[in-house]
Amino acid sequence: MPAIGHYCVIYSKQPQIPLVVDGDIRDHATDQRPDENGSPLLADEPGKANVMSDQKQIDKGRAAAIRAGMGPWFSRSSTHGPLIAGLLVLSSGAPTVAADEVISELKVGIMSHDVSVLGSNEEQGIDVNAEILFASPEFLSAIWSPRPHLGLDINTAGDTSQLYLGLTWRWQPFEFPLWGAFSTGGSAHTGETGKSSRDKELGSRVLFRQALEIGYDLDDQWSTSVYFSHISNANLADENEGLNNLGLRIGFRF
Repeated sequence: MPAIGHYCVIYSKQPQIPLVVDGDIRDHATDQRPDENGSPLLADEPGKANVMSDQKQIDKGRAAAIRAGMGPWFSRSSTHGPLIAGLLVLSSGAPTVAADEVISELKVGIMSHDVSVLGSNEEQGIDVNAEILFASPEFLSAIWSPRPHLGLDINTAGDTSQLYLGLTWRWQPFEFPLWGAFSTGGSAHTGETGKSSRDKELGSRVLFRQALEIGYDLDDQWSTSVYFSHISNANLADENEGLNNLGLRIGFRF
């Protein structure tokens, strides 16, 4: 009778089918087991059988074997036992990723398009902004753990819209729930790259993008902020008028 830890394996009269009671594998006829409500059920208790169904025995036997470290040699007469037990062991060790371990925060906002800060105003309309901030991966800890972001500005007047990505650093130096953030990255836009009589001459299709944000935490999840963004090509192209947006955003942290 092999014993592993506190688990004892005794085979029942039905060949190769162990009987499991409270994590122990026992003999059919002589021992007790709990009923469905968890209270003891004795073999001589009138009107109640003390023999589990084959399937319940198999299921509990496999679970007990895995917990006891029996692993591959736990089997019935067929090969299904070790296969299922192995799959259960592998699946129990597989990492699970919760949503809040991937997505850190969602933000939406309304922006005044092409404001005349650090430039001129030539384009019109309002921008609808949406942004996803992801949890900072471990390899970015060397540069103060910025959060990667992916965002979109859609201009409601048909002028320049943009898709952008990059990294965001956030600082909250005091216990007071006022914080600041800085972002840097790149942007691909739908605006003009060459000479234009009515729209910004942005010089190249892909631009550098920076943003500043000052916000206030309403509670542990919700925040509101003032947001300013700037895109330009840093004078790497013939034309470089740049584009600035300014507005308000609301954020929800997971």
